[in-house]
Amino acid sequence: YRNRVTVSEEDGVQVVGRFLDERSFVYADPPYLARGSDLYLDTLTWPDHERLAALLCGSAGRWMVTYDCDPRVSCLYPNQRRVAFSIAHTAAKPHVGQELAVFADSVRVADFSRLGRNATVVPLSSPT
Repeated sequence: YRNRVTVSEEDGVQVVGRFLDERSFVYADPPYLARGSDLYLDTLTWPDHERLAALLCGSAGRWMVTYDCDPRVSCLYPNQRRVAFSIAHTAAKPHVGQELAVFADSVRVADFSRLGRNATVVPLSSPT
């Protein structure tokens, strides 16, 4: 698929906005909220995360976003379905961590079994 991939050094939120329409599916994987500045050379500020969430939640497009299990995710995406799942992290110290997948209302998911045996839907009233 190399002819279908483009690498750029643009503002990620603006790039997401260009592709967020009813014909496309957008998967966004922003830097972690809790330890982003420790793990990445460049990260997002809290206002950047808010900008991304407002763009995604305000669109009619199909999207999903993944985050670390941080209570602030529920502030960014208070009304969207969130699913907690386990994922193997292999950088630095290998371990199994928890992440959240957040889905647009327009994305239909029959079940979340492909996220692993331990995937659980997080109630909207819950912070994570």
